[in-house]
Amino acid sequence: MDAGPWLHAIRTGLPVILADSSDSRWPDLGRELADSGFTGLLVLPLQLGPHVSGTLNFFTARIGAINDGLILDAMGYADGGSKALRMALRIAEAELKSQDLSAALESRTAIDLARGIIMAQNSCTAAEAFDFLRSASNNRNQKLHDIALAMTSRFAQSPGLTHFEA
Repeated sequence: MDAGPWLHAIRTGLPVILADSSDSRWPDLGRELADSGFTGLLVLPLQLGPHVSGTLNFFTARIGAINDGLILDAMGYADGGSKALRMALRIAEAELKSQDLSAALESRTAIDLARGIIMAQNSCTAAEAFDFLRSASNNRNQKLHDIALAMTSRFAQSPGLTHFEA
């Protein structure tokens, strides 16, 4: 949706009130509201962060129901909802980062083991062993991690895993 009270509220940071379905700013929305049995709409922007936006919407089926008291109460709900959603977003972001870091550690362990095998077999430096792995990855068009896992699986029954407290 590229227009409407929701984007207007998000862009301005201010509540949008459609006191009745005949509001001329969004006539199509007014018709949709009326067809659904609603007479008014209160849209409150949620303060979620620089890259996330949302609104809390209150629909009414009674003419004149959107008044100062309702708006103040709704603003309190929007504030509480914004805080809860910001916390949920921070938790989700932290969990994603944790998963990414865990995957990186697991991948790194296999690569380091493979590098050690290459160093032992070829009496070369760590940098040379890594270059060998990278070259094999490029030549075979496979991820370096997959090359490393294939190599280490020839020497161990299970791949080397990184163990750390969760």
